[in-house]
Amino acid sequence: MVHSTGGKLDAVIRAIEKTTGMQIVVLIDEYDKPILDTLKNPEIAGEMRDILRDFYGGLKSLDSSLKFVMITGVSKLVKTGIFQVSIT
Repeated sequence: MVHSTGGKLDAVIRAIEKTTGMQIVVLIDEYDKPILDTLKNPEIAGEMRDILRDFYGGLKSLDSSLKFVMITGVSKLVKTGIFQVSIT
């Protein structure tokens, strides 16, 4: 049994691809809304961040199964300071 959100996403996409024989298109609208809704409670916001990180991390392993992925947001998460970006 798959428990993580990334694992569930992986299982669903692979099952659809196997059934249809086609690559999958994924549209995620307002990817940042669950975090923005919990910013006033850092503990819950952190938990939500970890869940979403696992969920979106699952997309990385599905590259060969995905034809197109579009992810939109409500605002720039860089402004919230939740994700750290480093450029080397």
